Amino acid sequence: MNIEHRGLDSEQAEAELERHSPAFEKLAQMLVEHNRRTNLTRITEPDQIRIRHFLDSLIALEAIDKLAAGAGDFCLADIGSGAGFPSLPLAIARPGWRIVSIEATGKKADFQRLVAEALDLKNFDIVIGRAEELARLPQYREKFDVVCARAVAKLRILAETAVGLVKIGGSLLVWQSADAENELKENLPTITKMGVVPQEILSYSLAGMQRFLLVHFNKAAGTDARLPRRYSTMLKRAF
Repeated sequence: MNIEHRGLDSEQAEAELERHSPAFEKLAQMLVEHNRRTNLTRITEPDQIRIRHFLDSLIALEAIDKLAAGAGDFCLADIGSGAGFPSLPLAIARPGWRIVSIEATGKKADFQRLVAEALDLKNFDIVIGRAEELARLPQYREKFDVVCARAVAKLRILAETAVGLVKIGGSLLVWQSADAENELKENLPTITKMGVVPQEILSYSLAGMQRFLLVHFNKAAGTDARLPRRYSTMLKRAF
């Protein structure tokens, strides 16, 4: 299978961070303040928040902007969003997109809701629940142009968890570490059987840190009615 490889630079992400600096400063302030009372993230130093939360979220804009071009009412879901990354930065940077953040932990979802209210993010919604369960509900089944997942799970499990949410012809974007290429090769038959096909692997680094990957899958066919399975079943065996 021919998978395109190309690099991403952080120039666009840096520009968007500067362009919306008041909103990102407020988000950073709220993250640090709420983290003192509620465990939202281990990353609390200002420089690291900027790099590992904000820039690492915005790095995907180059890829997503192309997918959103001409899409009309573009809708993106972020599964396992934690404290709201990448969903909150993407909502700040692209107010014309509809962003749905899916998070199972109530305290993290509550934080996202507070941020959305404080920043008046009218394009942002938070849904409390597990993606593999929500993907079986008619209001979410195959409704999203793009589904994002950042540092959530292994590729095989992540693909199954997300695939039911992605529209036919839509895309799945997965943030991964540099060793994900080997994992992709090992699990490619299983992943493609789910209806998603890897299109490109985008590599990038931030502030001289290690290499990261953004893996872009395209969904070419409808999702098997059996998918996604229970999370415990996914862990035990491949589809």
